[in-house]
Amino acid sequence: MQRYRDLIKLYRNALAKDKTPLIIDCGANIGASPYYFSIEYPQSMVIGVEPESRNFARMQKHCKDLPNVKLLNNAIGSSSGFAKINDLNVGNDAFTISPASTHEGSIEIISINKIFSDYQNCFPFIVKIDIEGSEDDLFSSNTDWAAKFPIIVIEPHDWLFPRQRKMKNFLNVIHQQNREFIILAENIVSISNDKFVL
Repeated sequence: MQRYRDLIKLYRNALAKDKTPLIIDCGANIGASPYYFSIEYPQSMVIGVEPESRNFARMQKHCKDLPNVKLLNNAIGSSSGFAKINDLNVGNDAFTISPASTHEGSIEIISINKIFSDYQNCFPFIVKIDIEGSEDDLFSSNTDWAAKFPIIVIEPHDWLFPRQRKMKNFLNVIHQQNREFIILAENIVSISNDKFVL
């Protein structure tokens, strides 16, 4: 991307000011993207969030020697709660979540705001989102974090859920901000035009 140099400059400026860039990977699966982020930005703090236990165990194995990676066996959502995990049977170890009324047999949902508050000494840098349609809930409320992160990378899943408009809330949130919208392979990269100055 033409903005890649801006991204690297922002990363280096954060380090020069003794700020640790924070990368949150929502739907980290078996750990390929946390591993990449850790190597590409070795002085960042990478938080990998994955709800499915087998994926999470594989991610732990793949990322065990990376000191700047913290792994959370949670679902991600707009607010805290509990969810059950559903197998979509579409391959690639892809799972979605649905609300659960109790914690028994379910997984805890955490929000990006909660993660950000736990690492508030870090500089917000990148949020990557690949959560199999749950982006609908993630961007339904409590979205103030979106304006704080210069880079949001999201994989849309409208193709997987026809007529459900899973990306509607994401589009509603980012269209109000001064951000660019770049299609890169199967992802959308949303780049802030306001957050590249420390």
